[in-house]
Amino acid sequence: MKIAIVANTTWYISNFRSSLIKQILATGHDVIVISPKDGSETKISELKASYLPWKLDSRNLNLFNEALSFLDLFKKLKQSRVDLVLSFTPKGNIYSNLIARLLKINYIPNISGLGGGFVDNNVLTNYLFKMLYKVSLKKAQEVLFQNNEDMSFFNEHNIFIGPKFRLPGSGVNLDHFSPKSPSSDCKSFLLVARLIWSKGIGEYVEAARQIKQKYKNLEFNILGFIDHLHPDGISKETITKWHHQGVINYLGDTDDVRQYLQETDCVVLPSYYREGVPRTLLEAASMAIPIITTNHQGCRDAVNDEESGFLCEVKNPEDLEKKLIRMIELSPAQLQDLGEAGRKKMENEFDENIVLDKYKNLIEGLA
Repeated sequence: MKIAIVANTTWYISNFRSSLIKQILATGHDVIVISPKDGSETKISELKASYLPWKLDSRNLNLFNEALSFLDLFKKLKQSRVDLVLSFTPKGNIYSNLIARLLKINYIPNISGLGGGFVDNNVLTNYLFKMLYKVSLKKAQEVLFQNNEDMSFFNEHNIFIGPKFRLPGSGVNLDHFSPKSPSSDCKSFLLVARLIWSKGIGEYVEAARQIKQKYKNLEFNILGFIDHLHPDGISKETITKWHHQGVINYLGDTDDVRQYLQETDCVVLPSYYREGVPRTLLEAASMAIPIITTNHQGCRDAVNDEESGFLCEVKNPEDLEKKLIRMIELSPAQLQDLGEAGRKKMENEFDENIVLDKYKNLIEGLA
């Protein structure tokens, strides 16, 4: 079969779906990646998959531009004569699934979080996204979800009544992200995310500012790319100001987070974005690093509260501060216990092979 993989960034596919591409190619199928150019195209070529650029602005909803994006994707899927579309991310799912319906192509969407369309609880935007999902998913062979809340949301609103399956997020490569040596104390915190406000970055900075007045020799680091075109993006000037004030250390962005995880004692993600299951939390837990994240959709799936990390309240820097202080005051043995519990959770629930096996069975069934 010829299989298209569609998402709103090439970076997403190259970083989170490379194992899936390798598996599909190894079983004798062809893979065409269709996504916007963002500098990650060479990684797709290295995987020996074909690549077609998709003209899409994933950040904005300009009707004229969206129509052009839809037509561009329609043309590429039609000319490629694909047999199956595997789609990810909100626009990647909605647009490619609508087109697959029109072209009578099999398609399997992956709901990797509901995205910005549901963050602000805007009634009109929410209704629009629900209707688009409902129409686009109607003929899907199966819809895959990354957390139970999103699957329940689709059930409650009758968005899709066909076969559904909950995956363990995007899974994590347990060999690639192997356990690091336990920390003797907790002095270095790391937030890894795209730099948009809804990832809880403002709350993280405010909590760090308060804690640094009480504790010395602590590091609060931020790693991630500055998305200045995103309507929820944090400006470079704001990040630079925080850095110069000494509140946080901005480490830039990277395609290999492991070296930074090796040097941190705790990973923090106070997100209120409609996540699937944040990959950064899975990677940290796989490396036996304790986690602090919000009691929010997707985020809480990666942590057993009080066992492998702590859950904090959404949009509450004071509660986040309390959880950070708790982590700081833990003994070496307690830190080690949290890390080991996180690694065990990843082994039991989030092994990447669970995700790959599900896709393999679906593809074999269609083939």
